[in-house]
Amino acid sequence: MAEGERGYLDMAQQIGKIIGQPIDPNQPVPPVLNEIANYETAEPGDEVKIYTVEDTNQGDSVYSVGTSGAITHYKVTPQTPAVIAFTSVQSRLERVHIDALLNSPDQSVIARRKAAITRGLDKKIVKEALDLILAVGRQEVVQATGRDLYDLIVGMKHKIEDYGDNYILLGGTAVSEKLDTYDKDNVSNFQYRIGIKEALAQMGIKFVKVYGTAVYTLDGGSATKVLADDKMVLVARDSNIAAGKPLVYVRRKIAPAIAQMMGSEVDATFRANTVVPLPVDVDGTQTLAFAIHAFEQRVCALLNFRNVAWATLA
Repeated sequence: MAEGERGYLDMAQQIGKIIGQPIDPNQPVPPVLNEIANYETAEPGDEVKIYTVEDTNQGDSVYSVGTSGAITHYKVTPQTPAVIAFTSVQSRLERVHIDALLNSPDQSVIARRKAAITRGLDKKIVKEALDLILAVGRQEVVQATGRDLYDLIVGMKHKIEDYGDNYILLGGTAVSEKLDTYDKDNVSNFQYRIGIKEALAQMGIKFVKVYGTAVYTLDGGSATKVLADDKMVLVARDSNIAAGKPLVYVRRKIAPAIAQMMGSEVDATFRANTVVPLPVDVDGTQTLAFAIHAFEQRVCALLNFRNVAWATLA
């Protein structure tokens, strides 16, 4: 290897060390995902097998999300478990230009890229988990004529309350705004005051607004909402069917030798950065910049679909 090429690779590894592993060990998955999914890890080569514990005669349904958001349905029984394959999820490419590095007395430009990578990949895996729920058509609650937001939420609760409790309601921007203005919007219609937020609290429902956009294409592409403005998802987090939350998110450990080749010298890497040495191709032009992106191998599966419901605000 030429001395110049070795220097480029060494510099790429140094940047990888500075960036490190973009996961907070105290909060390994994004807060929204942590609310609805159990988090587990797997060693290199491990398989993830899913058994149903509910119906030994007719089996049960499990759903998983893979590369680029592709959703797979499994029919499983204790005699025929599903083996769900790990798939890769990766961020969009972020570039660090050499000029910015050379002219900067600190590493803030790298820190900003690290933050952007972490946020982008976190939003992507949250979107995929929510899309997994929205793909289960049998769990949709349709807003009937003459019914409003309150009725819609109660309908979702009634759909899943036989299978679990400790509810969390995830809603897009329009849902959040409607909750904020519900009492005032209906003041002339009320024969008695509902107080929708107090009612949700009495039913044991915690509301969390989901915002932001995610990009599925690796380098660029159209950004889409993590959760559409008019969508809402209700999840029962304490199940009467199986222990834990209805979803599971499993990250595979990246072997230390592979992590080192990526320029990340950590013993237990579950999300790794890849640093592409300069120059990089930008629209056909060789540019003095490093390209950085993050990826992980994971299984994201919906084990208990009866513990989730979703609806669209009319």
